[in-house]
Amino acid sequence: MKKLIVSAFICLFPVSVFAIAGFGLNVAYDQVIVNAGSDSKVSSITEVRILRNGFENGAGVGGFLYLDVIPYIDLEVDFQFVGNTYQFDFQNYLDSNVDGAFDDNEMVVNTGLTDFAWARGSVYYTVRTNLLDLSVPVLGGVDLQAGAGMNQHIGAPFMSLSLMESLLGEDLFEEFDEEEMANKILDYMQENSETVQGFHVQAGLQFKILVLTALLNVRYTIVEDLYPDISAFPSINLNIGLGI
Repeated sequence: MKKLIVSAFICLFPVSVFAIAGFGLNVAYDQVIVNAGSDSKVSSITEVRILRNGFENGAGVGGFLYLDVIPYIDLEVDFQFVGNTYQFDFQNYLDSNVDGAFDDNEMVVNTGLTDFAWARGSVYYTVRTNLLDLSVPVLGGVDLQAGAGMNQHIGAPFMSLSLMESLLGEDLFEEFDEEEMANKILDYMQENSETVQGFHVQAGLQFKILVLTALLNVRYTIVEDLYPDISAFPSINLNIGLGI
């Protein structure tokens, strides 16, 4: 009888501990379409232009922590780094007739399609609650959850003519060293990353087996100035972790 009680206690203990807190890996996938863009500027004898390709979606990883110490609600914090790559072309044309510079193909500088990256670092603070509990004794179960909260993001600037002007200054219409430019861009991105805040709602399923957990949710983020011309976007998030 004692062995049976001890065995049952050992099986049930991880589930009860797991209900207190959890932590682990976060995998995120943003569903967005970033359109291509271009910009140009003319001086007395030259014209410069930035052509930026668009990209679709973004993916990344991070971590999560949640606490279940308040009746009826859980507190969750997700941090994640999400990004994607795209290409841009910086063109500098020289011509006595500036209006026809691009047609005459008298090019001083053309970087060609250059690979570049965009990324965001984000923290999501969520209050969530169980809508439906499908627990299985001993092994755990499945919970249908919904939540809402606030989020904060640091996003890298997209390649633009204003970015190039900030880097080159009066040398915008001159030739430049591409390796030196790459280093300047990295420094600029570190110094000029934008911090924005927003709100989000989410719904998903949490699977619990002993001390293991997996939370799959769909999240809708409402935030300005993170992705260009996008004020809200959906994402799919998967949390996999352990109970503590």
